[in-house]
Amino acid sequence: MKVAWEQYWRTGQVECFSGGTLYAKEVSALWCEQLDNLPVRSNDMILEVGAGGGFLTRMLLQHVRQHAVDARIVATDYTSEFTKQLADLSGASEIELKAGVDISALPFAANFFDGYTANYAFEYAETELALAELARVLKPGGFFVMNCHIDDCQITKDNLRIKNGVETWLSQHELDSLFVYLTQQTTKTISQHHYFKLAQRYILKLVELDKQSDGAINQSGLIDSLIQLSRLTDVPRLQNYLSLRKDFSCYCNRLSEQLKAAYTPEKLALLNVQASKLSLASFNVRHYESGLFRSVILSGHR
Repeated sequence: MKVAWEQYWRTGQVECFSGGTLYAKEVSALWCEQLDNLPVRSNDMILEVGAGGGFLTRMLLQHVRQHAVDARIVATDYTSEFTKQLADLSGASEIELKAGVDISALPFAANFFDGYTANYAFEYAETELALAELARVLKPGGFFVMNCHIDDCQITKDNLRIKNGVETWLSQHELDSLFVYLTQQTTKTISQHHYFKLAQRYILKLVELDKQSDGAINQSGLIDSLIQLSRLTDVPRLQNYLSLRKDFSCYCNRLSEQLKAAYTPEKLALLNVQASKLSLASFNVRHYESGLFRSVILSGHR
C-alpha cells in the first residue's frame, strides 16, 4: 500500500479521492460541521494521521487560527512524499510534519495528545491495532474524530468504476502497440495522412472504452494525460508513455486499497466490539449523508 501512495503523491496529486471539486466541497462541509464541535483549547496537541495531501491539515490550521488558541497540530503520514504536498505549511508555527508514521504503531508516548483526527486514513490500518494506539496516545478525556470510506457510497462506487475502466485500457495490447508505433514515427518515416489516420483509430478506440466504462476513463484523467503526451515532439515520448502506464497501474493499486479498506456493516459491527474492550469513554458511529455523498464518522472520547 505504501508504494501505491508514494507513487500517487509523486505524480503531483493533491486529493485523496476521485471526483475533484464535488467531493472536496462535500468533505469540506462534513469537516466544517465536525470542527465547529471540537473543544480545541490553548496548549492542546492534536494528532492527524494519514494527512496525505493536507486536505484536513489545512482545515485544522484554519480552525486553530480562527479560535486564536495556542494549539499545536502534528500532521503525520505513512509516506515520505506527503511533506512535499504540505511544503507551504512547513513554516507554520502551529504545525509539525512527520513522515513514515504507521497508524498501527504510533511513535508517540502514552497520554500525549488531546485530539486525534483522520480523513480517509484510519480505515486503511489494521483496525484492532489502530484503535489500541488511538486509546494509548490520547490523554484521558481527549477526543477523536475520523471520517472514513464506506462500501455503499458514491466515492467507492466511482473508484470501482474508474479502476475497472483504467484496467481495461491497461489490458489493451493492440492500443499499446499502436501508441508505441506512433511515438516512434516522424514525417520522414510515415506520411502525415497515415499518421493522423492511425492516431484517429487510437482515439476512437479510447472513446469507445470510455463509453463502455460510463465515462470512468475520462474521469480518471487518463484521456487528458494522453492528449498532453501526444503533443510532445521530443524523442522521450515512448519513455513518457511507459511512465504514464506505470503511474496509472499504480493508481489502480491505490484504488484497490481504498475498495478493500472501505467499511462494510460487518466491519463496523466488529469495530464496535473492539472499541468496547478499550479504555474509551465513548465510541460513536455516525453515517453522514449529503445528496449522493455518503461517509461514516467515528468519534468519541477517551
